[in-house]
Amino acid sequence: MASQIKKPFISEPVLTVSTAPHWHCGRSVSGLMIETIIALSPAVLMAIMHFGLEAARVVALSCVVAVVTEAICLKITGRDVSIDDYSSLLTGLLFAFLLPASAPWWLVIVGSSLSIILGRILFGGPGASPLCAPLVAWAVCKISWKYLMDIDLSMLNTEYLYPLSQLKLYGPEAASGFNYLDLFLGKQLGGLGAVQVSGVLLGGIYLIVRKHIRLLHQLTLKCLKKGNSPGIGLKQYYL
Repeated sequence: MASQIKKPFISEPVLTVSTAPHWHCGRSVSGLMIETIIALSPAVLMAIMHFGLEAARVVALSCVVAVVTEAICLKITGRDVSIDDYSSLLTGLLFAFLLPASAPWWLVIVGSSLSIILGRILFGGPGASPLCAPLVAWAVCKISWKYLMDIDLSMLNTEYLYPLSQLKLYGPEAASGFNYLDLFLGKQLGGLGAVQVSGVLLGGIYLIVRKHIRLLHQLTLKCLKKGNSPGIGLKQYYL
């Protein structure tokens, strides 16, 4: 009698197991990249305003080369060409931010290509690299062509000063000759985007308003860096 009892047939799995994330908030990689590029646009405009069309040349060339390089590398390796997520465009923009406006065209092409090849593709593609891709390319260019990457030597035809170089050569006394408002507005030598303090600050405020970054998290990280231990950093923050 017991042998005639049949177990119920289950057509669907009782438990579905999958990897994270299990709850999507509606955001996408492409959306986040676009928001970040929008946040960086004030710094781009200020760089063009201060350094002219040379800055626009460097930014445009770096962005185009980064996108094309990633498309070619993904095609060669047989992966899906996912340049429509705009992450390669952002990588090219960030690399341009580290270059002076006087960077020759071939240096921009080589550096932007290396930021994709060495900084992203070599580690498995978008999202797999443990390193900052633009900084990887900047380090290679700095070691290989140090004179072209030297801010003072490459920008002799401008009236702006390079504050870090002035402090290194002449000591703290050189700080008295700086106009801090000009420095805040980006009227100084350096990387195209790295010196645009007010532009980057506006972009940070935009990302906070759009809730892509949280101000509390940023303040906590700053406090942790100041302290010798996490406990000291948190104590300084809450005090």
